[in-house]
Amino acid sequence: MRKRKDSFFGLHFDFHADNDTRGLGFCNVDVIDRMLSEVKPDFVQCDTKGHAGFSSYPTKVGNPAPEMKGDLLKTWRELTKKHDVALYAHHSGVWDSEAVAKDPDWAVVKENGEQSENITSVFGPYADELLIPQLIEMAKDYGLDGAWVDGECWATEEDHSYYAVEKYKELYGKEPPCKGDSNYSEYLEFCRNGFLEYVDHYMKEVHKVAPDFQLISNWLYTMYVVKRPEIDMDSISGDYDANDSVNTARVDGRAIMSQQKPWDLMAWGFGRHGDSFFNKTWKQLCQEAAAVIMLGGGFQVYNRQVADTTQEGDFNIAGSIQEFIVPGLIELAKFCRAREDICFKAEPVHQIGIVYSEKGHNSGIDELFSLGGKHHGGVRGTTLAMGDCGFSSEILMTHHVLDRDISEFGLIIVPELSDIEPELKEKLLDYAKNGGKLAVMGANSAKIFETELGVKITKTVEDTMIDINYDGFRTSVKTAFACVEPNVGTEVIGEVFKTAHHESKNGTAPIATVCNYGDGLICGVYLNVGSYREWRSSSFRGFLKNVVRKIYTPSVRIVSNSNVDVALMKKNGALCVNLMNLNGEHADRNVCGFDDIPALYDIEIELDVAEKPTEVKLEPEGKSLPFTWEDGVLKTCVDKIEIHSVVVIK
Repeated sequence: MRKRKDSFFGLHFDFHADNDTRGLGFCNVDVIDRMLSEVKPDFVQCDTKGHAGFSSYPTKVGNPAPEMKGDLLKTWRELTKKHDVALYAHHSGVWDSEAVAKDPDWAVVKENGEQSENITSVFGPYADELLIPQLIEMAKDYGLDGAWVDGECWATEEDHSYYAVEKYKELYGKEPPCKGDSNYSEYLEFCRNGFLEYVDHYMKEVHKVAPDFQLISNWLYTMYVVKRPEIDMDSISGDYDANDSVNTARVDGRAIMSQQKPWDLMAWGFGRHGDSFFNKTWKQLCQEAAAVIMLGGGFQVYNRQVADTTQEGDFNIAGSIQEFIVPGLIELAKFCRAREDICFKAEPVHQIGIVYSEKGHNSGIDELFSLGGKHHGGVRGTTLAMGDCGFSSEILMTHHVLDRDISEFGLIIVPELSDIEPELKEKLLDYAKNGGKLAVMGANSAKIFETELGVKITKTVEDTMIDINYDGFRTSVKTAFACVEPNVGTEVIGEVFKTAHHESKNGTAPIATVCNYGDGLICGVYLNVGSYREWRSSSFRGFLKNVVRKIYTPSVRIVSNSNVDVALMKKNGALCVNLMNLNGEHADRNVCGFDDIPALYDIEIELDVAEKPTEVKLEPEGKSLPFTWEDGVLKTCVDKIEIHSVVVIK
């Protein structure tokens, strides 16, 4: 069976057993057996412990659910072994409500002294006394291949427990600061580091006993944790938004792909509508899969283990799988496998880099690991905007910029942020000085780079309505906006009407500028481009596309105006232009399910290629594409894209 680093397609099942769960042990073995035979995943993740803290198998070292009539985990291991499929536990980590209920001393304590009812302290005994013994039990007694530990970074809370305070005093020789103190952010960073030490500790301890047991902490080293991977974790993984899934995968995948670790992302096989759930069609899931595999990652899909009739005739949660999902999983697997050889472990051809500053991410937020904050919103919105404009991009965290030669990128964008590491700013300016193109986007970002942008900021307005005017493109956007006066030599390349819809009386003001900086260029965009998430329009895209093309010509260009996401990758010596169809209702949270994704037609592509290609094919269709090549530019056209296709140039 495949190791996790070599696994491309997986299935995930869980049900978070609680105190009311009864009759565990019986499941629809024949359906699971047929599903494994026909879907042929590389791995399965099955339930062992959910956030409630009750294990769904008869653990000897943990807290089993109240009633066991058999051993589900043993059944899953026998079935997956029969089909040569790796088996991982879905096991909740930091979030363990039952552990906290039984041992309140293990809980996170808030600053006001209130104990959490759900979250364990990463500084306390929980890992050594419960988590580690149970992971070892699953490795040694059940022969599992690893564990996908859920409820981790995103569930971790600021901690003022005895264990946390004593650790802080041991390190710093003083009492912890309180909220409102000038150095309060230092305590948040102490708590963040405490989580990382907790993960490092339990992984090392488990590997001492079971070195081949592969461990993943859900969402570690992603947009939640904007850090250099230093823990020896076997893979990076996370489960993305159940509803706006395609766009979530497009952004999060572009952050993880730069971490130089094996990775996959998980789609939910169902979505949410209020308090209800709805199942997705296999076509929806294929589109969600495409957003991940086009970036070189692996893909898995999550469906719930469900209620089943036991041998005694009682209706109980028994860990069965939904039989009706199997035909859809078969089609989804076919879609993914057809693209495995072309996409899996492909590497990006650097085009646009979008900076994600760790300091900028943490600035102004009180949570430990959060997807809040203006910088995060700026990165997410800017990434979607660049993708919707047909540009191939990657997200570059602070350490990516500092650790590598960024001259390979044709354009680097700094989205909205209010603070930045001095060494990161210096590296970015050196990039521009040495011939790079640097675009600073956002009202507050402009303040940080005001001198280098060649402008004077006269004032900054928060949450104002503006009308963009650029080359005939016109749109209204609610955003923060920096009013600037360009210096001599700074060129205005975009304008905004000072008052919406009254340009004849009120005139215009600069919204984008560009000036020389050493051998390169610096461009300023003085509204928050992250606002694109809430204010999408063809006019907004047109404005951004024209600003980018004013200073940078990407290697791959979509000539026709098509709703296509692009990722320029390379694998086995071939250039791979991934084209994903963005049509459909995937971003509408009020649409519960759809199976109609209108195809894209006549996608005209230009690609800079130094030598004339020997072959241009559309994969996985295996169709040869006619092309021309002149003066280093290849031109071709794709007649039709259903969901995802790859133009492969050899």
